[in-house]
Amino acid sequence: MLIRRHPTDIIQLIPKRAKDAHKGSCGRLLLIAGSNQYSGAAKLMVDAALRSGIGMVYVIAIHQVANLIRTHSPEAIVTEAPEENGIMSEKAMSAIQTILNDVDINAVKKSEILFLEGYLWDEGEPRRAFEKAINNANKVAMSLSDLFCVERHKNNFLNLVKNKLDITFANQQEIMSLLGTNQFEEVIDFAKKTGRLILITRGEKGSLAIKGDEVLECYAEKNLKIVDLTGAGDLFAGGFLHGYINGKSI
Repeated sequence: MLIRRHPTDIIQLIPKRAKDAHKGSCGRLLLIAGSNQYSGAAKLMVDAALRSGIGMVYVIAIHQVANLIRTHSPEAIVTEAPEENGIMSEKAMSAIQTILNDVDINAVKKSEILFLEGYLWDEGEPRRAFEKAINNANKVAMSLSDLFCVERHKNNFLNLVKNKLDITFANQQEIMSLLGTNQFEEVIDFAKKTGRLILITRGEKGSLAIKGDEVLECYAEKNLKIVDLTGAGDLFAGGFLHGYINGKSI
């Protein structure tokens, strides 16, 4: 018996996201796919995964396919695998196991700054991966990522900010929740006492950079036509770290 389905029927099967959902709470998918001859198949799978609402889509693919996906689907997290004659080589399996099971310590040691996302923190294997990476890094920066993450991992995040991180990125709501205060002056006092660099975004009020007794304020541009704030925090962190590792002043 043939049953015909309309696209709207399929859409109804996709669970609706909660109002406080974020990419770290909407599922993760690893795709290992593609060859030079069939690169479109991998791209279509990535598109389908992202459209279905999966929060974090990881892709392991050979160079040509990886570049195709990076170009058309920048939301995907892409890693290149060893190849031979246009397909994955036998060496790819060890690369895949490394990606699945461990942190690339050599890559961490060669990096000027290791940037971590609070979204990825959790007890068990994620925590051990964080600790291993932090212990082998030259400098460590981390974004608190989301209020939900802060409230769920408050004690662990507070320990990281006070004792492990060289640079912390947070918005005002996240950092105030972390400290359990509704007084922003207490946030500034806390940041000064850590002696570490803490950057706080404050929406239309701009941002602050605090290290020791130095407090630098950057005002926000006025009369901006804001279309979408998705990824604004990531862009802020990326822009700051680019300037930081290139010797720009705070």
